[in-house]
Amino acid sequence: MTTPTSNRTRGTTVLLGFLTLAAALVAGVLIGRSTHERSETPADQNSVAEAVRTVVDAANTGDTSTLSRRTCGDVGMRVNEGNRQILANQDTDTSTLHIGVGDFHYITVDGNTATAYARVQGKLGTAEGTPQVAFFALVRDDNDWKLCTATISQP
Repeated sequence: MTTPTSNRTRGTTVLLGFLTLAAALVAGVLIGRSTHERSETPADQNSVAEAVRTVVDAANTGDTSTLSRRTCGDVGMRVNEGNRQILANQDTDTSTLHIGVGDFHYITVDGNTATAYARVQGKLGTAEGTPQVAFFALVRDDNDWKLCTATISQP
């Protein structure tokens, strides 16, 4: 036979169990969020800019080994097809393929993803030789940043 005291004890135990579970879930969410905070340190920003420069230099010199290791996404697909054009809307004439990149702005690192804007110049379609702004998106794979998206930003 169940007594009122044993029902109350069982109810208290169940309530404490639910509260413990809820506290564990909240703690897990908070810990998970703290490990994915944005990082805006100069070291992170420099490593992202250097990764973009590495891929652009590899494209300019025809270094297919570096291109295959340091690209992904739509940039990686173009590289796998034998296309050294890093920017999605770059001129299709590859006989004078060479672009310069510099003056990085708005580099954002969020966990294993990063975005950046930088000035680019070179054979860029109808605006050959005119500096333009390009958008770059990268993913960190182990300790290396891979360039996944690169396109000229349209005003």
